[in-house]
Amino acid sequence: MKNNFLKKIIIIFVIVFSYSISHAEELILPIHKEPKHHLVYDGEIVQIMDIQIPPADITLYHIHNRPILYVSISSALISSQVLGEEMKSVFATDDDVWQPGNVAYNINYLMQPVTHRVENTDTNLFRIIGILNKKNQYAENVNHADSSLPGQVELNNQAFHQSRVTIGKDESIEWKATGYPVVFVQTDQGSTNIEYSDGSREHTISAGEYIVEDSGRSFEVTNNSSMPVTFVIIELH
Repeated sequence: MKNNFLKKIIIIFVIVFSYSISHAEELILPIHKEPKHHLVYDGEIVQIMDIQIPPADITLYHIHNRPILYVSISSALISSQVLGEEMKSVFATDDDVWQPGNVAYNINYLMQPVTHRVENTDTNLFRIIGILNKKNQYAENVNHADSSLPGQVELNNQAFHQSRVTIGKDESIEWKATGYPVVFVQTDQGSTNIEYSDGSREHTISAGEYIVEDSGRSFEVTNNSSMPVTFVIIELH
């Protein structure tokens, strides 16, 4: 009797263990806790992730449920699999959306969450900077006309106001605080100094590094490189 009971326990353990292994890939994580979505900044409204998927690697399943904007740093062939569906090759190196320096976004995740995982099927690193708007809701009609961004405006919607600016050698631009969080993402190599209105300084030297300000400080960005440096600027609403 005792041996039969032990056998049943062992059989149950084997079944449960096997099931857990076979369904481990279905573990669903908040996007900022997925290991390849490296959380580098977490403020009241803005959350920044340095997303890096090495060649031949795949993320865990993670859920998108907030508006998000991506700045591409390093492009690669990737595939995406929505939970319960087949893996699909939806992005490619020759897709303009993911060329280095380009911007993509989705503001519909707030109303229509998506759970998926992403696979890098290339030999290049896939790297994007993700800027997430943590607000639970936003106005349907927003006029950002009073909030001018430096450079050329490329995007203006309920969640994000985005522009692009190139700073020449030894040139500077100023950012006057507007009351909204702002993120400057550097898209190419270059030595850049940032001096805040309170006297503090930062230094950024490579593509994918960023400046974030959500405390109301103004700042000045100076290009100390021998070549022009480009920033994608995102203001969150």
